Amino acid sequence: SRLLSDYCKRFSLPHFSASGVEAAVKIAKEQATFNDTILFSPGCASFDEFRDFEERGEFFKRRALFYASENKKAV
Repeated sequence: SRLLSDYCKRFSLPHFSASGVEAAVKIAKEQATFNDTILFSPGCASFDEFRDFEERGEFFKRRALFYASENKKAV
């Protein structure tokens, strides 16, 4: 959300903005280092990107599992 981004800027907190959940997952994966934990905790609505919170959660779960398996292949 714009307000959250403004807050982070105001207090010099590191943050990233994404155009949607897929982009956010990709950014999180790219920024993560070994043994990092990525917590998916939306701070606002999905703006009709998903039918409901369950569909959004399932989407994230599928993407997280995909990236996790991708990392195992790269090792």
